[in-house]
Parts: sequence; C-alpha cells; structure tokens
Amino acid sequence: MTVEEAVEIRDRAITLGLESCCETCADAIERLRKLGTTGDWTIIPSGSAKEPTIGLGQEEAVRYLRRQIGAAA
Repeated sequence: MTVEEAVEIRDRAITLGLESCCETCADAIERLRKLGTTGDWTIIPSGSAKEPTIGLGQEEAVRYLRRQIGAAA
C-alpha cells in the first residue's frame, strides 16, 4: 500500500469522526498522523523510481480504519 492511499483512508476516517469513536480508532489514526508530511531527510535516494510505502504497523492501522469506514458508511 502506498503512502498516498493510506493518507486518503486516514483523512476519510477523520472526516467521518472515527477519531472520537473509540480508543482503537484513535490509536489507528495516531499511527498514521505523520504520513504525508515532509522532513529534512529521506531514506529513498532522489533518483529512485520506487514509490514510498508504509510499514506493517501502519498497514494494519489502515486496514482497521478501512473496515470501520465501511461500517460507518
């Protein structure tokens, strides 16, 4: 899963109010809080053609939020 996809799901969850739904939702959103922000350094060389992806813990959080969004819709 790409960072862009994860950010979209995180933002949708926040829009639906899942951040205040329960502690599990709030924790999942918090894990994804810094996605999409830029810093002074990167671990991917600038000439690389790879697309940034998320880690396993973040991917679990995204999957959880995706299920919750489906339940809220």
